[in-house]
Amino acid sequence: MAKPARRKCKICKEWFHPAFSNQWWCCPEHGTQLALERRSKEREKAEKAAEKKRRREEQKQKDKLKIRKLALKPRSYWIKQAQQAVNAFIRERDRDLPCISCGTLTSAQWGCRTLPDNCCGTSTPI
Repeated sequence: MAKPARRKCKICKEWFHPAFSNQWWCCPEHGTQLALERRSKEREKAEKAAEKKRRREEQKQKDKLKIRKLALKPRSYWIKQAQQAVNAFIRERDRDLPCISCGTLTSAQWGCRTLPDNCCGTSTPI
């Protein structure tokens, strides 16, 4: 079997002949130091990936909330809808009744924008 090629130690940069193909350190102390450095790098990488994933999830939640808020109608919209429904009901209910101010049945003669005391006369508008 051929002797493995020389390598430089990852810690002290000295040349050495490795005993194994996956050995990148010249002595056991440097091996432990290299292992600790690699472990800390892997931990930092995992933390960074977790932080990135957390931020991505947070952004998705914000986007979902924004969509839900846009889909939700404001209070003024519902008040306007309720008022329109009440007005439509009252119009339908009072369809066959005369004007409440002057008693006429035709809408052409109604003066509903004037004061009730003189509906079809020359009273001042409200």
